[in-house]
Amino acid sequence: MTAIEKTLGLSFLNEDEPHRVCFANQNAELQDAYKQVFSAIDLLDYVYAMLLSAQVNLDKISLLSENQNLIAYPTDPLHFWQVVRVGQQYRLSQT
Repeated sequence: MTAIEKTLGLSFLNEDEPHRVCFANQNAELQDAYKQVFSAIDLLDYVYAMLLSAQVNLDKISLLSENQNLIAYPTDPLHFWQVVRVGQQYRLSQT
């Protein structure tokens, strides 16, 4: 988690920690460039979207060597939030 925090310049919001309340990302109108924290559900949505993307490109999956990750670590916060939105939309459409 620390590697993702450092790369994105965002803090992981552990919702299980007491006395840690943050409503910063709960505003739907907050622009991605101003978000400062991400949660477990954001990371889940990112992974979900990346897996769906990989599933569409099955040919690429078969070309992966053992040393390559199926899901790339996010490196850009704006791209991270774009992918999170895709995963969130798909996750919510399945319920």
